Amino acid sequence: MLAPSAEGEAQGARCLHERDQSRPRQTTVLPLLLPFSRVSLVIFYVINMVIVVIFALEYLLKLFVSESRWKYVVDFRHIIDLFVVLLAAVDFIPIIPFKGWRASPLLRLLRLLRMLTAAGRGFDRMAQPAGEAEPPAVPLIRFNISTETGVVKDAPREVVEQALAAPGEKWIDVHGMSRTDIPRLSSLFSIPAHVLETKLLQENFPGMDDFPGYSIITLWDAKCGEHPANPRMLQIENPSIAVVFTGNLIATLSQCPESFIDRPLVDYLELREESYRIRTLYSILKHKIADYQAILMRLEKTVAGLEDEASATKSSGFLDRTFQLKKAIQKQGYNIGHFVRILDRLQDSGPVLQGVGENARAAFIALHTDAEDLDDLLHTIRENTTSLIELQLNKVSFDLNRVMKILAVITCLALVPTIISGLLGQNLRDQPYNITIHEVFFFVISLMLIGLYVFYRKGWLK
Repeated sequence: MLAPSAEGEAQGARCLHERDQSRPRQTTVLPLLLPFSRVSLVIFYVINMVIVVIFALEYLLKLFVSESRWKYVVDFRHIIDLFVVLLAAVDFIPIIPFKGWRASPLLRLLRLLRMLTAAGRGFDRMAQPAGEAEPPAVPLIRFNISTETGVVKDAPREVVEQALAAPGEKWIDVHGMSRTDIPRLSSLFSIPAHVLETKLLQENFPGMDDFPGYSIITLWDAKCGEHPANPRMLQIENPSIAVVFTGNLIATLSQCPESFIDRPLVDYLELREESYRIRTLYSILKHKIADYQAILMRLEKTVAGLEDEASATKSSGFLDRTFQLKKAIQKQGYNIGHFVRILDRLQDSGPVLQGVGENARAAFIALHTDAEDLDDLLHTIRENTTSLIELQLNKVSFDLNRVMKILAVITCLALVPTIISGLLGQNLRDQPYNITIHEVFFFVISLMLIGLYVFYRKGWLK
């Protein structure tokens, strides 16, 4: 009794072993831990085959594009890659007689080398510094000195100190400054460092402040250019400029690399009798008026282009560009509005224009009028931009209403066969109604055509 039982157990074990050998054994770790069905193992077999093909193609392509193919082959990491690919390829070739190799979990675990080497190279790339980043270009502070007799550019600190101590009116233009230059400028112009930092380095609106012994006018040196990411959009930069009045000095301080003193003074007849400081201030404000006019012309031209585009476009980018343009217009509206208030302050017999003649006051009043005209123009441009946004939203809403009407028509027409099929059931046999299938089709089509005619008369199909 025992011998047949032992022989039967041995024969059953051999059958199970042969059946297990006939299964696709291409997964690496999971079959060692969990039992899987034959369908799952076939799926793993196909996935592993695709992965092996990808690894082989990767190795061949890298070998083909490498500068030195021999160095690529003898590299230790590439030797491991080749070994793992060949091992996996042997496992897929049915004519290889070493069937025990394909069934060996130990040899299948060697495929983990490919994953480990790839992960190691990935961590090496992450650990490597991405090249020595070049330090950001720090603007170098420069001083220009302008007087009635001439201009001295790139003046050293000693010359600036001598000019400040010398009698007579002068204009000192400081550009390319940074935060580290604040203590130096505070010492030169006898202005507290926190005041300069607030006016130049912190974002604030244009304005005018009077302090004991000096006054500061803060302006935006607005410049209009093309957006680097989207040439169809405008990019307006607004670096701050501080205009300082103290004693017989007028100074302009900014972080811009361009010098404000390179712009020529405005030759205005009514100001020839005024001091050099007043003429310089008028010239600065006049140049800012010209800059604002140029920006508004660009904005107006852009809005006009969007108005021509609005009638034909349905792109989603139109609303985004129009909204970004509205934000730029709104910001320039704040800028020009505060600029108008600065000119109001200057006319109210402040310390800056104290003692000037009537002709000079008339000239500053004319600047104020020009600034108000620019403010009105900007208000019109802003309203046109808002109208464009509303028009595009109305177009989207109208298109959505058309889609909803079409869906409503389809739903109503679909109710006709639904109701009739609900009344009659699945077939016409044993029905209390004496009706044929042709009559059913006739009534369904007739009612649907009547519904289409009703919706057509209501204008839902146009």
